[in-house]
Order: sequence, then C-alpha cells, then structure tokens
Amino acid sequence: MAKKENKEQKPKYKVDSKTKDAIHVMPKHFLQVSKKKINIWPIIIIVGVLIISTIIVFVVMRMPNQNQNTNTNDNTNQNVNQNQNTNTNDNTNQNVNQNQNTNTNDNTNQNANTNQNTNINTNTNTRVNLPGELPLGRDDDADELSNFEESLYGSTIGNKDSDSDGYRDGEEVASGYSPKDAGLTLQDAGIVATYNNENYSYAIDYPSTWIWREVDNATTVVFNTKTGSFIEVRVIENPINLDLVQFYINQVSGSAVGQLQSVSVNNFVGVLDFLRLTYFVANPNDLSMVYSIVYKPGNRTALDYLKTFEMMVNSFSK
Repeated sequence: MAKKENKEQKPKYKVDSKTKDAIHVMPKHFLQVSKKKINIWPIIIIVGVLIISTIIVFVVMRMPNQNQNTNTNDNTNQNVNQNQNTNTNDNTNQNVNQNQNTNTNDNTNQNANTNQNTNINTNTNTRVNLPGELPLGRDDDADELSNFEESLYGSTIGNKDSDSDGYRDGEEVASGYSPKDAGLTLQDAGIVATYNNENYSYAIDYPSTWIWREVDNATTVVFNTKTGSFIEVRVIENPINLDLVQFYINQVSGSAVGQLQSVSVNNFVGVLDFLRLTYFVANPNDLSMVYSIVYKPGNRTALDYLKTFEMMVNSFSK
C-alpha cells in the first residue's frame, strides 16, 4: 500500500499563532539537532599554560631564598677571613719577640769580642817595643801557649785554662805545672824529664818527647824541638871572674848594656838580653863558670816554644 506523502503531521514544536504565518519553516529534517565532537586541545593548552605558570611562580618564589642563603654564606666566609687575620697578627708579634732575643745575643757577642781584643792588645803591648824580636807562635786562644805547645802538653786549643784551676795554660807551663792536670807538676804528669850534667853539676827539665845530644864533652847540650828550632845549654869558663854584664859584653859583640835585664834563677844570678832569648847565669859565690841558656829559632820566623824555654830556664839548678 502506497504511503501518503502529503499527509500532514503535527509539528513537533509549538509555534506562536502570530508568528506562524510570518516565519518560513524549514523542512523538518533540517530541524534535527546534530551531535557535535568535543575538541580537547584547548583544554590541553590551558592545562599546560597553568602548569608552566605554576612552575614559573614556584621558581620565582624560590629565587629570593637562594639569594638569602648566598648572602649568609658570604657572611660566614667573611668571619673566617677575620679569624685568619687575627692569627696573622699573632705571628707578627711572635716575630717581634724573636728579634728582641736576637738583639740580646748580639750584645753578648759584642762583650765577648771586647774581651778577646783586650787580651790581644795585652800580648802585643808586652812585646811591641823590641826591635828585631820574632813574633810569638800562633796562639789561637791567647793563653801565651802556642798551638805547637798546646799539642806538646796536651792542653786544649781554644781554652785558656784547660784544667779550670784559675791559671792560664802558658802561665802554668812556665811555672812547671801541667796545664791539663790541676795541681800536678809537669814532672808528676810525666810530660817533662830531667837532664843531669854530671861533668858540670847542673840539671834542667825538658819535654820528654824531645831528643837531646851532648857536644864537646858535654860542655854543650842541644834540645831539639819538632819544628827545627832548638834550645842550647852551654858551659863557658870565666877565669878572671868578670861580672856577668861585662862577661855578656865580651861574649856578644855589639850588645847594648842598657837593655840587659838582671834575673834570678833558683840559686843563680844572671842577665837576660833584650830579645829575651839568651840568659847568662852563674853561682854568685863562684863566677868562674858561666852557663848560657839560649833559644835558637833556626829558620823559623816565629817563637813556637817561648813558654817551654821559660820553663826550662826556671828549672835550671845545681
């Protein structure tokens, strides 16, 4: 059965009677509401913008805290530097104190040098006005004992009083005492021996390490040193009993009487020449026999054994 295409249907929507005639109504298939698709991109964009904004706000809010922490660290570093400066100042004060101690030591050294210069001047003045006299042998500690003699007697170079008994080494040797053994004589210490001349009845001490020899039937005895110099004891007859000054003038040509020095050695009387290297001694009750004791340096240019020579003269006896 065929459909009736012109059959009227009641409108689905109510239309005002006044506007019904004025409005052209479109066919009903155009009045159906179509289903629209929802577009999600704007939502995604909006959400993304919100997230990014939130992140930016968070970062911005955090930035002031970071700056504040940085300033706090800077202040802390500054305090550390101040403490370091305090330590530096303490070190500076310590250096000042050290300099003060150094000055004290310098003053002490200066006094020591003054004493040393005094000793040197004393030795020089003792012998400065003696024309033709040889200088003393090297004496590093200025104790009047040469370095050669220090070795001979076992004393200490660099110590004026090797045995600390209050006497200088040279003074002790000249007096017949050991410079290294307090209270002992050179004889007791075994440092010297005694030569006895039976023909002419005299005795004299000499360093035990030296070698002696007799000449002309023992009228002359020579004691050899280690350096080539020697000390000689000689017996000379004086048949007309000249006094010792005149005897000296006859024996030593060109001698100056005014420069002779009178001496006394044990039981002998005598004279000493101006160079202090030749003694003439005799028994005051018998001038017929005169003994000369002479230090002969040989080819040496210094008096290496002057104190030993004095010791030997002082030991000369009948």
